[in-house]
Amino acid sequence: MKAENQKIRVGIIGCGVIAPTHADGFRRQKGVELAWACDLARDKAQKLADAFGIPGVTTDYKQVMADKTVNCIAVCTDHASHVPITVAALKAGKHVLCEKALAASEEGLNSMFAEHARHPSLVFGGVFQHRFEPVNRCLKRMVEQGVFGTILTAGVQVRVPAHQRVLSG
Repeated sequence: MKAENQKIRVGIIGCGVIAPTHADGFRRQKGVELAWACDLARDKAQKLADAFGIPGVTTDYKQVMADKTVNCIAVCTDHASHVPITVAALKAGKHVLCEKALAASEEGLNSMFAEHARHPSLVFGGVFQHRFEPVNRCLKRMVEQGVFGTILTAGVQVRVPAHQRVLSG
């Protein structure tokens, strides 16, 4: 992803609930610098920037894409905007870490993959942190072992307790 001694400069697009987790994770990595906080609501972007010492604040993700010093984008926006922002980031030559769901349609997902295929040197990753949780691994084994018989349809609902995240620098 980076040449030796080259900083990774990150733009976080979407400064809602999950953005502080991304900012904190990036901030903890050696050689990574937070460059932009971007959100349609400027106050959200400013709050994240203040909490994590991010110098750039904007409401227009295209401004982040235009910054030649930024080489990585964290897409933390609403699901509907993941496709256009990810495609724009890849076109701009940026590595991308996109929150789930990557896309709302197969067509959108295919456009993301197609753009990434045009830029194979770039990293394009999605956040799917629940895959390896013990309960999910256990459930997968049970399905594979046929514990539930033939599954014709299934539904899953994940409940996340509401909490107030304190932004601390």
